[in-house]
Amino acid sequence: MAVPFLGFVMASCGARSELYEPLELGTDSSVDVATKDVALDVETPDVVDAEVVSCTPGKIALNLATPVVEFVLDSSGSMNDPLDTGSPTTKWDALRNALASALPPVDATTEIGAYIFPTSHDRTLCDTSPGAALEPAKNNVAPLLFKMATTTPVGGTPTALAVQYAATDLLGLRTASTARALVLATDGSPNCNPDLDGQTCVCTVPPGIENPCAAGSDGAELCLDDKATESTIATYASQGIPTYVIGIESSADAQFESVLDAMAIAGGRPQTGPTPYYQARSSADLNAAVSSIRDSVASCTYLTTSVPDTDGSIIVTLDGATLPFDPTHTNGWDWADKANGEILLSGPACAQAAGESSPALFAVIVCGDLDAAPDSSSDANARD
Repeated sequence: MAVPFLGFVMASCGARSELYEPLELGTDSSVDVATKDVALDVETPDVVDAEVVSCTPGKIALNLATPVVEFVLDSSGSMNDPLDTGSPTTKWDALRNALASALPPVDATTEIGAYIFPTSHDRTLCDTSPGAALEPAKNNVAPLLFKMATTTPVGGTPTALAVQYAATDLLGLRTASTARALVLATDGSPNCNPDLDGQTCVCTVPPGIENPCAAGSDGAELCLDDKATESTIATYASQGIPTYVIGIESSADAQFESVLDAMAIAGGRPQTGPTPYYQARSSADLNAAVSSIRDSVASCTYLTTSVPDTDGSIIVTLDGATLPFDPTHTNGWDWADKANGEILLSGPACAQAAGESSPALFAVIVCGDLDAAPDSSSDANARD
């Protein structure tokens, strides 16, 4: 299903992500509800609380779930490196340009937030604190771009903590669980875990006369922190916060491609193609990656204020025609999250609804005895 989007998350990767300054050493059956005397036109809010979604009989208007996307943006020191060979444009500026190009079309319909890490931009620190740099909201593109314009990349790449804090921000928002995501954009491998062994770890900084990870009291923070990062991403994906991964890299950063692949798979939103993560080795690649993710999140998730109980039934109609219940996601509707009243349209049904400014999309709910359910040519549709 690929229909206009509504949501985002980004990661950091590459051989030169660093804690310090560079070392010198990504059926047409209509439904007549009137005969049931339960035709209640109810406007559905953007948010449905799973704890209060019960069975209320009637004709319920379905509203498109507002997508909530939080970008997790790597602003480590190596993001100051050029993206394109010989180009004066840095990776950080290229990322900002890509967001400036791709996000305005959804500025008024998507709640966009950002978590920029590390949060303390000291050239020798990995400090990252709770609290989004920009809380998700509609019309947030300009504030995001301003925040990026006033940020100078420096420091390490505490990706695991950044994902944890950004995901926690999203979990604290009441929205459709299938309409929220993180977009992790990173140019370097995750590090900043002082508990790793600097003597035996994979070091994210090229060795000089000695192994940087084994040198000094903070050397272990240069160790590759891949396992903890993958585990953190997977944990939140299992809680309904998927992560898209964009690798902003040059050909010299290929050493850690497998880490990006693993993070993208753990996030539950790998792309179909040669790499599970969105590979961005040029400005054009980066623009395409951001646009592709923008167009893939929660485009056809709708919310209802009522769900049928155990003995109840539901029929979903679009412009007066009954949509088939279709768990294969070929054409019709399915529960995205029944407990939270989330309905997902797929295939031509999704395209039709997305193509209309105000689609007549309703759920006809009957509570109690199945024998009281509205007539339908599809038992699967009527019986949920």
